[in-house]
Amino acid sequence: MSLILNATVVEEPIDGVAAPVEASEASGQEIALQTLVTIEGRPVIRMAERCTADFPVKIFARGNVGAIMGRCSDLGAGGMGFHAPLELALDEEVHLHFTLPHSRIAFGIAGKVRDVNGYRFGVEFEGLTLSERAELMRIVQLLGVKA
Repeated sequence: MSLILNATVVEEPIDGVAAPVEASEASGQEIALQTLVTIEGRPVIRMAERCTADFPVKIFARGNVGAIMGRCSDLGAGGMGFHAPLELALDEEVHLHFTLPHSRIAFGIAGKVRDVNGYRFGVEFEGLTLSERAELMRIVQLLGVKA
């Protein structure tokens, strides 16, 4: 994943919006990075919209024997949030098994933990096929994107 930050240079001041470059001591990239939301110093960048969802998820993580059952709380084409009674660390790899509501496809997806808040975890999916991504997008649209 790469993040492209573009600084806009203005020659004339625009009241309340922008000042000429000479009036600012910080670079455009520094300004943009300061406005990003962070968790433990890491930028929080969502690649796809999420919707509210509620279905069972089997979580396979290193150090656990077998699957731990959890519940999905939100879903997007690039990841999901879930609650589960286990301890995971940021960047830890997990494998998730689930069947989406209104779908016949059983998913078995690898992912990385990107957010930890108690027993609520945010995972970014890795290695999705085009058909898996298309089905996730279809279900997210069907369930309705969060406002």
